[in-house]
Amino acid sequence: MKKYISFDTWWGGLNNIRMTYEMVVAIAICTNRTIILPPKIYCLFLSEHQLKDSFFDFWELFDKELFVKHFDCVDYKDIPAYQKYESDIQYFENICKDIKCLPEGNHPNWGVNPDTYKKPIDVSEFNLNNKFIHFPRNLFGHWYHLITGISDEHRMRIKHSLKYGLKIRDKFEMNLIAKPYNAIHVRSGDFHQTRTHSTTELFGNLRSMVDRYLDTSYPLFIATDEQDRKYFECLNGYECYYLNDFMETDMVSSIAIDTLMCANARLFYGSRYSTFTDYINILRHYNNKKNCSKNLLNYTFTGKEKYSWENCFVNED
Repeated sequence: MKKYISFDTWWGGLNNIRMTYEMVVAIAICTNRTIILPPKIYCLFLSEHQLKDSFFDFWELFDKELFVKHFDCVDYKDIPAYQKYESDIQYFENICKDIKCLPEGNHPNWGVNPDTYKKPIDVSEFNLNNKFIHFPRNLFGHWYHLITGISDEHRMRIKHSLKYGLKIRDKFEMNLIAKPYNAIHVRSGDFHQTRTHSTTELFGNLRSMVDRYLDTSYPLFIATDEQDRKYFECLNGYECYYLNDFMETDMVSSIAIDTLMCANARLFYGSRYSTFTDYINILRHYNNKKNCSKNLLNYTFTGKEKYSWENCFVNED
């Protein structure tokens, strides 16, 4: 009997969603299950609300054709048993009444179980006879440290498969700076409230940190969600570039191009606790770039002191 794994993605930003896909791939490979790809998904900052009429197509950013080539998967719409769970507002409405939902007792909602992202998942517990298993919006974290109970051979197979099978679409690859350059990622936005006490604290050490690790002899590409350029006046003397110096883009394109520009830089320093920075470091590791895992901005964190993506495999090889 062919077995399947389905899932709701974590209700976060694009890189939170990417990590859900990575964890599903890891579980699917280890349990020999076919992945049921969800339809459009809720994405923080890209969806206006948490109803399906404003959901986002993950494959606008990532290459679906490549993913399907590398992984055993099928579209949600091609599984008749799942159609009854689609309502006017959601795709997996009341699915846990009939389908085996995992992990046991792991509530899918933000705030109800804030430690979800820290709980290791032993895949040996998922070798079930159920034709379908479902993860209801509760997979969030870095698969390399959260997925346990697997062999080193499986771990390397997953890592290799994700390197080649889950990639940003080629159309976003651009050489905007025609000579070697360095790059930094400065996360602002919601981190003002969740990671720092003030904007002044966030940017107060920016110049000293940049000077410590970089120098003015190379152009500096800055990926940031901070719209007020006055906060970067402290970098006077550096040849600074931002994506909107070259083009006006939508948010999806900005995320993709910023990611690849940083991934291709000579040196890169990012923002601690950011999954955006984490993914850039992973891509640099894949491409044998010098990985600067000592992140540029050390935010004052007001919650848990450690995330799984702070310990991804790029710091171990």
